Amino acid sequence: MRRRIHLQIDNRNSMTSDRLYTTLERWFSRKTSNSGIRRVADLQVAVTSDIGLVREENQDRVAAMRFQDADGSTLVVVALGDGMGGMRDGAACAAMTLAKFFSDFAMSRGSDYGGRLLHAVRAANDTVHMRYRGGGGATLSAVLVGEFGKVFAVNVGDSRIYRVGRRLLRQITIDDTLAGQLSHRGEGLHRSNELLQFVGIGPEIEPHVFETEGAFGESGLLLTSDGVHFLPRESMEAVLSHAPEPALGMKRLVDLAKWCGGHDNASAALITALPPSSSGERSEDSVSVDVWDPFGELQCLILGAERQKAHDSPAPRADVAPSATAVLKKNKSPRKKLEKGVEHSPREVKDRSRDKPKVAARSESTIEVQSEPENVTKSEPTHSARTEAKDEAGKAADDGTEMESKNESKLEEKGGGKDANKPDAPQLIIDFPNKTPGQS
Repeated sequence: MRRRIHLQIDNRNSMTSDRLYTTLERWFSRKTSNSGIRRVADLQVAVTSDIGLVREENQDRVAAMRFQDADGSTLVVVALGDGMGGMRDGAACAAMTLAKFFSDFAMSRGSDYGGRLLHAVRAANDTVHMRYRGGGGATLSAVLVGEFGKVFAVNVGDSRIYRVGRRLLRQITIDDTLAGQLSHRGEGLHRSNELLQFVGIGPEIEPHVFETEGAFGESGLLLTSDGVHFLPRESMEAVLSHAPEPALGMKRLVDLAKWCGGHDNASAALITALPPSSSGERSEDSVSVDVWDPFGELQCLILGAERQKAHDSPAPRADVAPSATAVLKKNKSPRKKLEKGVEHSPREVKDRSRDKPKVAARSESTIEVQSEPENVTKSEPTHSARTEAKDEAGKAADDGTEMESKNESKLEEKGGGKDANKPDAPQLIIDFPNKTPGQS
């Protein structure tokens, strides 16, 4: 079973990103089981997370997102965030970080992928900082792969990205700690593992964005939280090299972290191949954003990416009744043409109504036809309507003005206002799979 939600969106670049962010933030904040793992077979991606044996809350968030870019190519972003321990609302900060990072990147455009990653990180930083003012935050490590054959990465904090393979474990990020900046020579110093920056710190954030090897072959990219990579490097290499497949090796690392005390949340993500080429069936007026985390999957379908111009005449949708403006046009109402086919402004109509109250009376009877917009037919006014029109025709100029105001309010109530000719607003359709937590 899937539950579908429709959200009206007026501007794709701003409001769509905000609605998508709100949806993802709520989804990443949902209640889940203590441990989960998920493989996305067609993307060669796996994600896993475990609460550990000591913590009462899992403050890690890890997920993969796939969508089709403006040029129709498929992009995949894998990201991991670790909420700051000892600060406010670590789980909420991690959820906000991934949600804003994903939504901002998915709604951005252009071939400067490094610049888009940087902008998405800064957007996430601004969102978290706006709420917590530096009192809460999260780390962020993310990898972008696409059909273009390149791999881009970004890192803030002490979550890590490794290049992994048979007897290969090489860290390609630098921890934002004193020990990390000194190439681990400062590990014996006081507070050497304290973070120097994180998502939510404020405008001084300096994300590390770089391009790395695009060839995968037998290797892959591994993202880990500090609840995993506290393990000795030799132990991590041994586990990964003896695993029959990389995804199983990733799961064994998380299990090993629990066997060694499980003092922190342990999360990891692995990607072992570039995404497959798109099928070429991309719709010109919709964009699909698919997200997976260890506990479920989410599909967001954004409709209205490219709409017809206002002067076009699209076929009416079955679930939307024709607007009052459309009805008037089809009935060839004199409301639209007062004099030799010339369209006049409401002010001009009001002035003419003082001299020609009969026009207002005809408009009144025409609007009454709209009570059944599904079956629009030109019908004659009823006996009562003709009587009323005849009475109204003899009234003074002030009564004619009142009639015109009445007509304008009826048009607004029936959707015939100034926005009636605008194209339909885009929609965001969100599919929430009814998954049991922990189900893979």
